[in-house]
Amino acid sequence: MIISFAVTNYGPFKESAELSMKGSIYDEHPENVIKTTANEDGLLTSAMIYGPNASGKSSFINALKTLQDIVKNHKLPSACYNPHVTEIGKPTSMEIKMYINEVLYHYFISYNAEKIVEEYLYHSPCGRRGLIFYRKSNGEYEFGRTVMKGQKSISYRTLEDMSYLYAAGIGKNEFCYTVRNEIVNNMFFINGVSSDVSDALEILNDEGIKSRTIKSLKDLGLGIVDLEIGIKGGELNLDNGFSDIEEKREIKFGREYNDSVKYFPVKYISAGTLVCLNILCNSFKAMDNGGLVIIDNFSSLLHPEVAKYIISLFNTKNNVNNAQMIANSNDQIIMDTEEVFRRDQIFFIDNNNPDVGSKFYALSGFNGVKKYYEIRKGYATDRYGALPRINKL
Repeated sequence: MIISFAVTNYGPFKESAELSMKGSIYDEHPENVIKTTANEDGLLTSAMIYGPNASGKSSFINALKTLQDIVKNHKLPSACYNPHVTEIGKPTSMEIKMYINEVLYHYFISYNAEKIVEEYLYHSPCGRRGLIFYRKSNGEYEFGRTVMKGQKSISYRTLEDMSYLYAAGIGKNEFCYTVRNEIVNNMFFINGVSSDVSDALEILNDEGIKSRTIKSLKDLGLGIVDLEIGIKGGELNLDNGFSDIEEKREIKFGREYNDSVKYFPVKYISAGTLVCLNILCNSFKAMDNGGLVIIDNFSSLLHPEVAKYIISLFNTKNNVNNAQMIANSNDQIIMDTEEVFRRDQIFFIDNNNPDVGSKFYALSGFNGVKKYYEIRKGYATDRYGALPRINKL
């Protein structure tokens, strides 16, 4: 589970932008809080980010994806350095706190266009904070005494543009492997306006996920009663062998007509339904593994009631492995603290001063926001900022 993520000097964020999934003292919607020793008031099942266009909502999601790419690959990806326009040349920093197998991990990395500047990982077994590794800005390393075995030799092989978490993770250092695996394999990124279902095609090989996805599509009244993995065009010529089978596979959607089911290829299915399918498949996969679903432009192509249904999947009564969701949206209908969210689950990004950079802040930081208060009204009247500044015609 993720506890928090922060990024500094990335895209529109000149100063630190931090999202905390720590619950607060609020008592509404207890089903939206995961009970855990990681935080006295639990961890949130989901968080929604609002703000005007070009404020940095997608950039914040991209920062999480960039962190994943850095620790996934053997060197810094070419596009990972994206500093604020006034901070070019200065390092970007990211840090993430996670709770894995009842142990708190704190990972930090700072980098520029050429190399890793600083990097460290701590863990807190039994509540006691201990160093795993610290990569200093001068290139030297420091290791925790109880976890030093094998790490020094790995550091000698770690290039300056390679994260040590990557090097030690693939080198099977127990702690680095655990954190890297969580970031690389248990974070699921979804573009909420893309009808590409290639991820879903792979995930639907799991019959359990396929069954749950079909049930949800039926529950949502989308007219889909079955899913099949078929071949484009209905036939496959195997004269040239099996090498191109994967490229010709596609999802076929079953609709009921006159007491029989007819199957339709992707090209006949609406973009909103395809987005819904992709989100459902990734969400169920995350739920099986206690993962994190991260959605850019959530609900852009979904009816608000469909969006609410998806958010409710992460409630603790449906989500025994404690998966979480982080998303951004412009849909004010789901900015609902009576039926959907707690006050500490809503965040804002405002960019009213580009020289200073975008500001990331929580609704819970405002005084006087009462339980079940009409949040949408407060937002529409500019009580919380993060509205577009439009010159009226």
